[in-house]
Amino acid sequence: MAIRYDSDQSSYNAGPPPPSYYNRKTVQFYNTSSGPGAMPRQAIRYTDDGAGQVLYADVGTTPGTAQSNLDGMNVRQRVENIVDANGRRTQQRLVSGSQIYSLTQYGYDAQNRLECVAVRMNPSTYASLPAACTLATTGTQGPDRITRYHYDGDDRIVRVESGVGTAEVGNDYVATFTLNGRTQTLTDGESNRTTYVYDTFDRLSQTRFPYAGSKNASNPNDYEQLGYDNAGNVTSRRLRDGQTIYYGYDNLGRLTSKNLPGSESDATYAFDLMGRLTQAVQNGQTLSFAHDALGRNTSQSGPYGTTSYQYDAAGRRTRMTWADGFYVTYDYLADGSMRYLREYGGTALATWNYDSAGDPSSITFANGTTQSMAFDPVGRLSSLVTDIAGSNGDNTRGFSYNPAGQIAQTTQSNDSYAFDQLANADRYYTANGLNQYTQAGGVSLGYDARGNLTSSGSDAFGYSSENFLTSYSHPGGSGSLIYDPIGRLYRYTGPSTDTRFAYDGVDMIAEYNGANQMMRRYVHGPGVDNPLVWYEGSGTGDRRYLHTDERGSVTAVSNASGALLGINSYDEYGIPGGAGLGRFRYTGQAWLPELGPYYYKARMYSPTLGRFMQTDPIGYADGMNM
Repeated sequence: MAIRYDSDQSSYNAGPPPPSYYNRKTVQFYNTSSGPGAMPRQAIRYTDDGAGQVLYADVGTTPGTAQSNLDGMNVRQRVENIVDANGRRTQQRLVSGSQIYSLTQYGYDAQNRLECVAVRMNPSTYASLPAACTLATTGTQGPDRITRYHYDGDDRIVRVESGVGTAEVGNDYVATFTLNGRTQTLTDGESNRTTYVYDTFDRLSQTRFPYAGSKNASNPNDYEQLGYDNAGNVTSRRLRDGQTIYYGYDNLGRLTSKNLPGSESDATYAFDLMGRLTQAVQNGQTLSFAHDALGRNTSQSGPYGTTSYQYDAAGRRTRMTWADGFYVTYDYLADGSMRYLREYGGTALATWNYDSAGDPSSITFANGTTQSMAFDPVGRLSSLVTDIAGSNGDNTRGFSYNPAGQIAQTTQSNDSYAFDQLANADRYYTANGLNQYTQAGGVSLGYDARGNLTSSGSDAFGYSSENFLTSYSHPGGSGSLIYDPIGRLYRYTGPSTDTRFAYDGVDMIAEYNGANQMMRRYVHGPGVDNPLVWYEGSGTGDRRYLHTDERGSVTAVSNASGALLGINSYDEYGIPGGAGLGRFRYTGQAWLPELGPYYYKARMYSPTLGRFMQTDPIGYADGMNM
């Protein structure tokens, strides 16, 4: 990456994609190509007010990197910042041509603090807007989305309101602080309060959770507590149910052991001199990791052998080899976008094409089936076409958006993809102060002291101290789940199944039966939760291709000749319609049919409840309602 500076030594630091060079007005170029011949270079051109305030950013393409090319670039969209006399941003607009696709307005209080952020939902009001804290005339997309921030005398945000100006106005949270400025309490919009207690070194000591049935108070008996060593490492975690997990570290502060309560298997970890994980041991399993001199993971070894990796000079993975010798290779465009995914370096299992803006325009599979994408002028998906041999599996989905950038309407050409189970169901829900459903329709729900779902009608669930689902029972039978030393689901048993899984990072790449015979192999595409090819059995003869919707849900499966094998449909929360086909289903997650939830890596998700079964492992980082 080269950085160019203007005469006052200013430069801009822009985000992805990786830039080729920067200067003050011309911020970044990056290359793209699609097959033979060069494609136009993608570019983002920044213009400021001379004082460093960015007024707008143009996104488009140019034939070259000279200033003359940049001046004449083909602009696809523009982000405009409207700034007042005090240099404060008062509006941000997303524009293409003469159309404003979204407008966010900002208002400030007398102390120059951000007071309101308004996402304006009615384009007919854009030309004459009220102050940011005031609703404009409501249109067909509903009222404006206004958030208001309240501050204390030290300029700290103490309350955040959403839905300002509407009947649904309410607090996102209310905060108080200690004398040292640490968060002392957080109270959600339902007056459920969480309290934080700190030790003499101002380190978090206790987290006290809300009462299940009382408001504006925390339960002193429902808490987690942390202990520390002299280096500030967390050495103990007292859980909400009274159990304690102990942690050990080496002299460099790296986690080397976890001592879990009761009969749970402890875990140990080892690192090389560069701080890279080389070994993890738990539950009788040993995982080993090797790295090259550049710190790239070259192999992972586990119960089913060693998976190995190769890279190019740019650090991109070029080959992955399974333990049985099967491998795939990866070819890239100049900008790092995936071009080909090949079986044994030959047959292109998947081929990606891109438009001049760098958006993926199609994926062609080895069986001749395709998925084609089109985008609106501001880069949002506008159509997704699935083309499978014959016409039974063909489907065209269309998308339109509201001014907040949310999908407001979808259409599709093939009703076979529509969820065809019960179309309407009235079900009431009762929630307690811990944001847990205690009643769903006529079904009672129960939880353990750590907040995990333990009963749903006649179904029962058990968990480890780290909140991994470990057992279940229901009228159809019972089973267990076992995890590997880094928390991935390794084994899953039930009345009629005993399945083990192998992984590449978080991607499931193989299934084995109880006799350690490979039953299925999976090949994933770029990004996350992107399964593409499913091999039934240990060979390559029964190859199946996975076709997905805008959420990444697998909606169709085709065979090696391109014929439709099956269609998967879902309701809004992921309940599958009909029998369905394949391990990967809703949002590309692994479906556990004997049990009923989706395996979302960190948690299990119940589509019948529309909720995760465990508490969020990252706490309130995604909001107090998560």
